Amino acid sequence: MSTLVSTSDHPARDQADYWRHAIREAFGPFHVRPAREGGFAARFRGRTLGPVEAGEVRAPAHAVRRGARQIAFGAHRTFTVVIPHRAVPPPSGEAAEAVWAIKEWIEAHLRDPDLTPAAIAAAHHVSVRQLYRLFGPSGTTVARYVRDRRLERCRRELSDPSQAGRRISAIARGWGLPDAAGFSRAFRAAYGLPPSAYRARALGLRCRD
Repeated sequence: MSTLVSTSDHPARDQADYWRHAIREAFGPFHVRPAREGGFAARFRGRTLGPVEAGEVRAPAHAVRRGARQIAFGAHRTFTVVIPHRAVPPPSGEAAEAVWAIKEWIEAHLRDPDLTPAAIAAAHHVSVRQLYRLFGPSGTTVARYVRDRRLERCRRELSDPSQAGRRISAIARGWGLPDAAGFSRAFRAAYGLPPSAYRARALGLRCRD
Protein backbone atom coordinates (compact mmCIF):
# COMPACT_ATOMS: atom_id res chain seq x y z
CA MET A 1 0.00 0.00 0.00
CA SER A 2 1.31 3.47 -0.84
CA THR A 3 0.20 7.02 -0.25
CA LEU A 4 1.14 10.19 -2.01
CA VAL A 5 0.67 13.72 -0.71
CA SER A 6 1.60 16.58 -3.01
CA THR A 7 1.07 20.32 -2.79
CA SER A 8 1.06 20.64 -6.59
CA ASP A 9 -2.74 20.33 -6.72
CA HIS A 10 -3.19 23.44 -4.57
CA PRO A 11 -2.75 27.15 -5.34
CA ALA A 12 0.70 28.51 -4.48
CA ARG A 13 -0.68 30.67 -1.67
CA ASP A 14 -2.20 27.60 0.04
CA GLN A 15 0.64 25.13 -0.46
CA ALA A 16 2.53 25.84 2.77
CA ASP A 17 -0.61 25.54 4.92
CA TYR A 18 -1.59 22.31 3.19
CA TRP A 19 1.90 20.93 3.81
CA ARG A 20 1.74 21.81 7.50
CA HIS A 21 -1.52 19.90 7.78
CA ALA A 22 -0.13 16.89 5.88
CA ILE A 23 3.02 16.74 8.02
CA ARG A 24 1.01 16.89 11.23
CA GLU A 25 -1.21 14.06 10.01
CA ALA A 26 1.79 11.90 9.11
CA PHE A 27 4.27 12.71 11.88
CA GLY A 28 2.36 14.40 14.65
CA PRO A 29 2.29 18.05 15.76
CA PHE A 30 5.11 20.03 14.17
CA HIS A 31 5.63 23.72 13.49
CA VAL A 32 6.71 24.07 9.86
CA ARG A 33 8.09 27.37 8.59
CA PRO A 34 9.16 27.76 4.92
CA ALA A 35 12.45 29.53 4.31
CA ARG A 36 10.77 31.97 1.92
CA GLU A 37 7.34 33.22 1.02
CA GLY A 38 5.37 32.09 -2.00
CA GLY A 39 4.67 28.62 -3.33
CA PHE A 40 5.83 25.51 -1.51
CA ALA A 41 6.21 22.63 -3.95
CA ALA A 42 6.52 19.56 -1.74
CA ARG A 43 5.71 15.87 -1.89
CA PHE A 44 5.45 13.00 0.57
CA ARG A 45 5.37 9.40 -0.61
CA GLY A 46 4.64 6.74 1.99
CA ARG A 47 4.61 2.97 1.75
CA THR A 48 3.45 0.25 4.09
CA LEU A 49 5.74 -2.78 3.93
CA GLY A 50 4.12 -5.31 6.21
CA PRO A 51 4.58 -3.96 9.74
CA VAL A 52 7.00 -1.28 8.53
CA GLU A 53 6.03 2.16 7.29
CA ALA A 54 8.50 4.04 5.14
CA GLY A 55 8.27 7.54 3.72
CA GLU A 56 10.12 9.92 1.44
CA VAL A 57 9.79 13.69 1.72
CA ARG A 58 10.83 16.13 -1.00
CA ALA A 59 10.39 19.78 -0.12
CA PRO A 60 12.01 23.23 -0.43
CA ALA A 61 14.10 24.55 2.45
CA HIS A 62 12.08 24.96 5.63
CA ALA A 63 12.42 24.84 9.40
CA VAL A 64 10.66 22.23 11.52
CA ARG A 65 10.15 22.73 15.25
CA ARG A 66 8.45 20.74 17.97
CA GLY A 67 7.88 22.32 21.37
CA ALA A 68 8.83 20.86 24.75
CA ARG A 69 5.21 19.93 25.54
CA GLN A 70 4.86 18.16 22.21
CA ILE A 71 7.94 15.98 22.77
CA ALA A 72 7.15 15.11 26.40
CA PHE A 73 6.08 11.57 25.52
CA GLY A 74 5.87 8.72 27.93
CA ALA A 75 8.21 5.75 27.91
CA HIS A 76 8.88 4.59 24.40
CA ARG A 77 11.35 2.77 22.20
CA THR A 78 12.70 4.04 18.88
CA PHE A 79 14.24 1.86 16.21
CA THR A 80 16.03 3.66 13.35
CA VAL A 81 17.14 2.18 10.05
CA VAL A 82 19.34 4.13 7.64
CA ILE A 83 19.26 2.86 4.04
CA PRO A 84 21.39 4.50 1.32
CA HIS A 85 19.18 6.02 -1.37
CA ARG A 86 21.06 4.18 -4.10
CA ALA A 87 20.15 0.84 -2.49
CA VAL A 88 16.41 1.47 -2.86
CA PRO A 89 14.95 0.84 -6.33
CA PRO A 90 12.95 3.83 -7.59
CA PRO A 91 9.28 3.46 -8.59
CA SER A 92 8.76 2.10 -12.09
CA GLY A 93 8.00 5.48 -13.65
CA GLU A 94 11.10 7.07 -12.15
CA ALA A 95 13.17 4.04 -13.17
CA ALA A 96 12.13 4.48 -16.80
CA GLU A 97 13.08 8.16 -16.66
CA ALA A 98 16.42 7.28 -15.10
CA VAL A 99 17.22 4.78 -17.89
CA TRP A 100 16.21 7.33 -20.51
CA ALA A 101 18.71 9.87 -18.93
CA ILE A 102 21.48 7.26 -18.49
CA LYS A 103 21.21 6.17 -22.12
CA GLU A 104 21.59 9.77 -23.25
CA TRP A 105 24.70 10.12 -21.11
CA ILE A 106 26.14 6.88 -22.50
CA GLU A 107 25.50 8.09 -26.04
CA ALA A 108 27.52 11.22 -25.34
CA HIS A 109 30.46 9.19 -23.94
CA LEU A 110 30.64 6.24 -26.33
CA ARG A 111 34.11 7.23 -27.55
CA ASP A 112 35.52 7.00 -24.02
CA PRO A 113 37.49 3.73 -23.74
CA ASP A 114 36.93 3.81 -19.96
CA LEU A 115 33.13 3.76 -20.32
CA THR A 116 32.56 0.84 -17.97
CA PRO A 117 29.46 -0.04 -15.92
CA ALA A 118 31.33 1.13 -12.82
CA ALA A 119 32.05 4.51 -14.43
CA ILE A 120 28.45 4.90 -15.57
CA ALA A 121 27.14 3.99 -12.12
CA ALA A 122 29.49 6.46 -10.42
CA ALA A 123 28.45 9.25 -12.78
CA HIS A 124 24.79 8.70 -11.85
CA HIS A 125 25.32 8.09 -8.13
CA VAL A 126 24.00 4.54 -8.11
CA SER A 127 25.64 1.19 -7.41
CA VAL A 128 26.64 -1.11 -10.26
CA ARG A 129 24.04 -3.61 -9.05
CA GLN A 130 21.35 -0.93 -9.12
CA LEU A 131 22.45 0.12 -12.61
CA TYR A 132 22.03 -3.42 -13.91
CA ARG A 133 18.67 -3.64 -12.15
CA LEU A 134 17.48 -0.49 -13.93
CA PHE A 135 18.36 -1.97 -17.32
CA GLY A 136 16.75 -5.33 -16.53
CA PRO A 137 13.24 -4.55 -17.88
CA SER A 138 14.70 -3.49 -21.24
CA GLY A 139 15.96 -7.03 -21.88
CA THR A 140 19.64 -6.13 -22.00
CA THR A 141 22.51 -5.32 -19.67
CA VAL A 142 24.30 -2.01 -19.47
CA ALA A 143 27.54 -3.54 -20.80
CA ARG A 144 25.73 -5.10 -23.76
CA TYR A 145 23.91 -1.84 -24.44
CA VAL A 146 27.22 0.07 -24.59
CA ARG A 147 28.74 -2.54 -26.90
CA ASP A 148 25.71 -2.55 -29.21
CA ARG A 149 25.67 1.24 -29.47
CA ARG A 150 29.39 1.29 -30.28
CA LEU A 151 28.94 -1.37 -32.93
CA GLU A 152 26.10 0.63 -34.46
CA ARG A 153 28.27 3.76 -34.63
CA CYS A 154 31.01 1.73 -36.32
CA ARG A 155 28.49 0.28 -38.78
CA ARG A 156 27.39 3.79 -39.74
CA GLU A 157 30.97 4.90 -40.41
CA LEU A 158 31.74 1.77 -42.39
CA SER A 159 28.75 2.66 -44.60
CA ASP A 160 29.82 6.29 -44.97
CA PRO A 161 31.68 7.08 -48.23
CA SER A 162 33.50 9.94 -46.51
CA GLN A 163 35.10 7.40 -44.16
CA ALA A 164 36.16 4.99 -46.90
CA GLY A 165 39.84 5.91 -46.52
CA ARG A 166 40.01 5.13 -42.78
CA ARG A 167 41.23 1.80 -41.54
CA ILE A 168 38.57 -0.33 -39.94
CA SER A 169 40.71 -0.75 -36.84
CA ALA A 170 40.90 3.03 -36.48
CA ILE A 171 37.12 3.35 -36.70
CA ALA A 172 36.64 0.68 -34.04
CA ARG A 173 39.28 2.22 -31.79
CA GLY A 174 37.64 5.62 -32.20
CA TRP A 175 34.43 4.20 -30.73
CA GLY A 176 36.10 2.61 -27.71
CA LEU A 177 36.71 -0.85 -29.22
CA PRO A 178 40.51 -1.21 -29.39
CA ASP A 179 40.59 -5.04 -29.62
CA ALA A 180 40.52 -5.57 -33.40
CA ALA A 181 39.85 -9.31 -33.22
CA GLY A 182 37.15 -8.90 -30.59
CA PHE A 183 35.55 -6.12 -32.61
CA SER A 184 35.51 -8.25 -35.76
CA ARG A 185 33.82 -11.15 -33.94
CA ALA A 186 31.23 -8.91 -32.27
CA PHE A 187 30.49 -7.08 -35.54
CA ARG A 188 30.00 -10.31 -37.46
CA ALA A 189 27.71 -11.68 -34.73
CA ALA A 190 25.63 -8.50 -34.84
CA TYR A 191 25.43 -7.90 -38.61
CA GLY A 192 26.19 -11.25 -40.24
CA LEU A 193 29.37 -10.13 -42.02
CA PRO A 194 32.91 -9.22 -40.94
CA PRO A 195 33.54 -5.46 -40.96
CA SER A 196 35.57 -5.47 -44.20
CA ALA A 197 32.91 -7.41 -46.11
CA TYR A 198 30.16 -5.22 -44.73
CA ARG A 199 32.00 -2.08 -45.85
CA ALA A 200 32.66 -3.53 -49.30
CA ARG A 201 29.01 -4.40 -49.78
CA ALA A 202 27.80 -1.05 -48.46
CA LEU A 203 30.20 1.02 -50.60
CA GLY A 204 30.66 -1.27 -53.59
CA LEU A 205 34.36 -1.69 -52.82
CA ARG A 206 36.74 -4.61 -52.96
CA CYS A 207 37.37 -6.12 -49.52
CA ARG A 208 40.43 -4.68 -47.79
CA ASP A 209 41.75 -3.91 -44.28
